[in-house]
Amino acid sequence: MKKNKLQVVKAKDLLGRDRFSVDDDFYNLLIKDLNSVLKEYFEFRNLPIVDMVKNNGELNVTITLKAYNIKNFKALSKT
Repeated sequence: MKKNKLQVVKAKDLLGRDRFSVDDDFYNLLIKDLNSVLKEYFEFRNLPIVDMVKNNGELNVTITLKAYNIKNFKALSKT
């Protein structure tokens, strides 16, 4: 792909993407809930990171977690 065409494709991608704006209370509650669920399955030290981006009318949600271990099945709590 030529450089100019690649730049146009990148520009269209950037125009089609838009950060999703929500207040800090939303993120704080989401992180708290995710932390609560994920700690049942993984061992980790830091809170999960959430990134939300609008992309052509859809919402892409990416959750990043750096875990150092997966809890084995016997360690999972019963609900």
